[in-house]
Amino acid sequence: MKHALIAVVALPMVALCQGPVISSVVNAASYQATPGTTGSLDTIFGTNLASTTATAQKFPLPSQLGGTSVTVGGVLAPLLYVSPSQINFQMPGFKTSDTNIVVATAAGSSASYDPFTAVPNAWYAAGLFSKDASGCGQFAVLNVAPDGGSR
Repeated sequence: MKHALIAVVALPMVALCQGPVISSVVNAASYQATPGTTGSLDTIFGTNLASTTATAQKFPLPSQLGGTSVTVGGVLAPLLYVSPSQINFQMPGFKTSDTNIVVATAAGSSASYDPFTAVPNAWYAAGLFSKDASGCGQFAVLNVAPDGGSR
């Protein structure tokens, strides 16, 4: 008589179906808790922000990446990178009266995150990346003409 061994593994399905949770929004260059200005690069930290890791492969940047999107004041943000715990995005133009940030995935949408409520005395600030990533020395800056060409 042959016996079969059956193993049952219980996976925590709750973790697979939870929506995104935003813990903080920081300036991507300095990691200071200051919301960026239009065009600046910002980073969202949290949990369940994406189901997979994905990186933008072309310009213009997509507004959805790996099934994840970000809105600021209801305006879709261009995305550079998404992962379950981090999103790098370009701050879109938005009304300064509505700074609410929302991450949406197939599992649902995050609660609205207002950087000014989360960090009292926050201010709008664009960060500058340094050429050698040390935070000192020459900045990595590109001047762009109104027609999109470089100067």
